[in-house]
Amino acid sequence: MAPPAFADLGKQARDVFSKNFHFGKVKFDCKSQTQNKVEFNVSGVSDNDNGCVSANFETKYFLKDRNCLLKQKWTTQNNLISEVQFDDYFAKGSRFILNTNLEPQSGKKSFALKSSMKGDYFNANTNFDFDPLKNGAKVNSALVLGQNGWLTGARIAFSPQLGKIEQTDFSVGYLGSDFHIHTNVTDGKKYSGSVFHKVSPDLDVAINIAFESAETASNLGIGCLYRMDPDTHLKANVNNKNKIGLALIRKLNPGITVSLCAMIDGKNFNHGGHRIGMGIDICA
Repeated sequence: MAPPAFADLGKQARDVFSKNFHFGKVKFDCKSQTQNKVEFNVSGVSDNDNGCVSANFETKYFLKDRNCLLKQKWTTQNNLISEVQFDDYFAKGSRFILNTNLEPQSGKKSFALKSSMKGDYFNANTNFDFDPLKNGAKVNSALVLGQNGWLTGARIAFSPQLGKIEQTDFSVGYLGSDFHIHTNVTDGKKYSGSVFHKVSPDLDVAINIAFESAETASNLGIGCLYRMDPDTHLKANVNNKNKIGLALIRKLNPGITVSLCAMIDGKNFNHGGHRIGMGIDICA
């Protein structure tokens, strides 16, 4: 089994803290599929802080005989995004993606070419982003090696036009059957780590920590996910800044899921500043 991609290292712990927590927003997602396997996805977000509403409409079609996935997305920001993805087309474990982003009204456009390759003990990817208005091309490359559950990975972001390395990351971790450990160093001065533990089939617990060498303060959080039953999940987290996050996820029927969340400021409990959010997911 191939190790995860660099961007997915520590994902299990991050999901405990981020998934279904959309404070100050109302989110809506609707997915459907036709008989000939064309997928439609409509999503929208209403931001209660500034009153802005954004939405997008996406279509997906999979060409089975060519292992090719076609995507097209229209957004309320007047962006037209097209993507072509090939899996296992040139070699087993390979993936190539061509992405274009066009703003018809302003004429702005950008392109991205993404490639990845994975095997039993490695997962590598390289992305080329081309934006004529933002310093031209950028290259992002990452490699993860795995052996007996141990993982080590590195990522580098390079700007050919500026001739400099913009960011480096180095990670080490362990992926077990019921627990995951992940540590990361960014640019040699930003440190982060997380621990994920599946205590039981019904309970997941996660811890994350982050700090910078130039600062004395650190960020520490503890979170959990409890499955009351197959249709009802509860999530909670708290950090060292006395911010408490709560979420309830309820599957009303096989095609509709509703989530409610709240962020409570423990330091100023009687002074307001608390935030709530809601999400609706429909799959037809």
